[in-house]
Amino acid sequence: MLTEAFALADERGERAWEPELYRLRGELILQGKSEQGGSPIVTLSSEAEACFQRAIEIARQQRQGR
Repeated sequence: MLTEAFALADERGERAWEPELYRLRGELILQGKSEQGGSPIVTLSSEAEACFQRAIEIARQQRQGR
């Protein structure tokens, strides 16, 4: 569903929810990490962190644009 939300936001040019979508993606990655005990933790944590950083970056850009 998150992939669909990203696609829909991109298709419609709706950027207001983009930071939240990235935050949710990061949360889901971390949740998957805890459920998949054998996954490479560093890689998943780095992926999640990248999502959180992207969410922050976009939110800051949106705030400055106001």
